[in-house]
Amino acid sequence: MISSLEVAATKEADTGAAASITRIEQKAENRPAPMPFNLSKLQIEASKRWGYTPKKVLETLQALYEKHKLLTYPRSDNQYLSDAHLSNAEHIFTAIQGTLSHLSKDMALAAKTSDHKAFNASKIEAHHAIVPTEKSGAGITLTTEEKNLYELVAKRFVALFYPQSERKKVALDINCTDRNYRATQTTLIKQGWEALFKGEHLDKPNQNSVDLTAFTEGLSALVNLLIWKKEKQSRRNTLMMPACLPR
Repeated sequence: MISSLEVAATKEADTGAAASITRIEQKAENRPAPMPFNLSKLQIEASKRWGYTPKKVLETLQALYEKHKLLTYPRSDNQYLSDAHLSNAEHIFTAIQGTLSHLSKDMALAAKTSDHKAFNASKIEAHHAIVPTEKSGAGITLTTEEKNLYELVAKRFVALFYPQSERKKVALDINCTDRNYRATQTTLIKQGWEALFKGEHLDKPNQNSVDLTAFTEGLSALVNLLIWKKEKQSRRNTLMMPACLPR
């Protein structure tokens, strides 16, 4: 383990020093839409967003299921759906639009079918994932809690019919004064299903002051910023070099 004093000394020594890029890694990363909710996942998400207790979530879901008939059985521990949900998706979409008219534009952009892994009847036991029913909530007065939970469930279902999001990841291995550093950058190329969630799935901001895709292997540069980061996988402490100036 490197001490904080050693970190400070290293940063001081290498800031402004000459560095060279020894290796560049570039790869595409596709992220599928998240699985539909089961009860526990929905309780966790509702707690994060609005501070709802597990009991409050269950009571609200029960009302949406028993009283309003807008959601399927809520006490499910399963996150998979059957082929029937796939073939009836258009009817479910119509019901969602009737219940939450502000989602109409999002529904219009959804595909007519889906190859998401959530549609796998062999994974279903007693109950399937929680999804909207084919009943429209038009004309039904819902509480704030009911609207919130219904929309969470509805968006998760609609997202299954959106394309995957796409990112480009770049990593530079850099040598400076016989020490090795790594600079990383993630760029969102295509929002896909994430467009449904209005920025809720954004990556952590890149700390780079320059675009790393502009660099080439063997390029020499002057380091102008070092940020300390502990690597989780390598069991060693490293420094990231998120910014540099070409020589």
